[in-house]
Amino acid sequence: MSSPAELSGGDRVPEAMDEDLHHPPAGAVVAYFDPSRYPVGTVRTGTTSDVPVLDPGTSERWIPVRRTDGTVELVPAALIIDVLPLED
Repeated sequence: MSSPAELSGGDRVPEAMDEDLHHPPAGAVVAYFDPSRYPVGTVRTGTTSDVPVLDPGTSERWIPVRRTDGTVELVPAALIIDVLPLED
């Protein structure tokens, strides 16, 4: 398996897709990496709620995600790995 440094430019996620991951609409189901289970980590899912929060010091975008147990967690947009499209 190659490390990210070894990937060629053609192996990167398309920029439009990357943008969708960092700006999911409210009500979208997202999958995100939770590093709190170090060193293994885990993938969790939830539904986006409310508007994203922008850290004024770092410009990092945090997405409020309602988990299945009803709690809300602020997830750094960089840790979102998949967004299910909203149904019409």
